[in-house]
Amino acid sequence: MAESRLDPMAFADLADGQMRRVEGLGEHGVVVCRVGGQLFAVDDNCTHRDARLSEGRLRHHTLTCPLHGA
Repeated sequence: MAESRLDPMAFADLADGQMRRVEGLGEHGVVVCRVGGQLFAVDDNCTHRDARLSEGRLRHHTLTCPLHGA
């Protein structure tokens, strides 16, 4: 399997509390969030309802699914 990496400098313009979807990584892509000055990346898929988490809401350290609010 090929290894994929995200370049943190590609997210220098991402403000605290914002998120961005990145395609081409994993089966569903990833969502990158900046919280407290740090970058976090998670699979862009809610396993409960098969929805894009990047279409949900980011509050503090919680990324909420747009379909069922969890």
